[in-house]
Amino acid sequence: MIFFIEGRFADSTSALRRYSELHREELGREYCFFHTSRPELIARERYVGVRGPR
Repeated sequence: MIFFIEGRFADSTSALRRYSELHREELGREYCFFHTSRPELIARERYVGVRGPR
């Protein structure tokens, strides 16, 4: 299931800071950030490595 969280950031540092905040709130959830200049949003789920217990 994919959830969208809308947000605008002045720079990539601000976006990464928000990612860290969100990830700390829910450790088992991953987030993706996309630049708004993209005409089409494509989100694919990929796993790399081994995930810990949930």
